Amino acid sequence: KPAAKMREHPLQRALKWKQMLLADSGLTARALAKQVRVSETTMSMTLQLLGLVPSIQEKILSVSGQPLGYHLGLRPLAKIAALSAEKQLMEFTVLLKRWQTAAEKVEAVVQL
Repeated sequence: KPAAKMREHPLQRALKWKQMLLADSGLTARALAKQVRVSETTMSMTLQLLGLVPSIQEKILSVSGQPLGYHLGLRPLAKIAALSAEKQLMEFTVLLKRWQTAAEKVEAVVQL
């Protein structure tokens, strides 16, 4: 049986879509949304993740393949991306602690 395919994190998609937009100067975000079959809202929110400070982007990419990474998903991260750099770091810390707490709870149940 083949291994389950890991879903691509929204930040990974944002980086990929940014490259696609840069590679084709005539390609708009609206046209790309149609091409990759997502709504314009999803495209917009996903590209907003590129506004996260680099340290947050690095952390997200380092944990994106792990279980429970959904706590670091598109909607909460897009909200954080709209904040100032200082507030991004504060809010991301809260979100990351929530993710770590959930991971610890699952680990405790698995060990039972």
